[in-house]
Amino acid sequence: MTPLATILAERGISQDELVRRTGLTGRTVSHAYHGRSVSFRTRVKIAMALDVAPGEVDPEATEGRSVGSMTGASERPGETPVLTPLQRDILVLVVNGLTNGQIADRLGLRPGLIGTHIGSLTRALGVTSRAELATAAAMLGEMGMAFWLPEAERELAEAGR
Repeated sequence: MTPLATILAERGISQDELVRRTGLTGRTVSHAYHGRSVSFRTRVKIAMALDVAPGEVDPEATEGRSVGSMTGASERPGETPVLTPLQRDILVLVVNGLTNGQIADRLGLRPGLIGTHIGSLTRALGVTSRAELATAAAMLGEMGMAFWLPEAERELAEAGR
């Protein structure tokens, strides 16, 4: 039984229900269910729908691979993407739930420039959304990069989130 099949069985979720939750095609869900190769984005969608880490859906797909090689980013396999200090700071703040405006205020930059940097980050990591960016950052975190800021939690609480 594949890891995905096990998770679905434990939770009593059918493949049809997973199709409904993810918006993926039945064929794609079936491929993932039966352990066939699926894209990183597919694993992320499934993991998010099941509230598990992407590695739990397909542990062998992530073992020993970099985020870039899993997301299709243009880099040599097995290497961690190189981020500038500013990109890293912005990534940390995005992962901690800050808006572009909040990030801009914190770093003393314009919100539009923050959006440009986030676009660069998504391309560098081969993802298309803030949610996928957070997942990629979590995988980088598993590689020894820290991304959670306790002060960001306070800032979010003060902002009324």
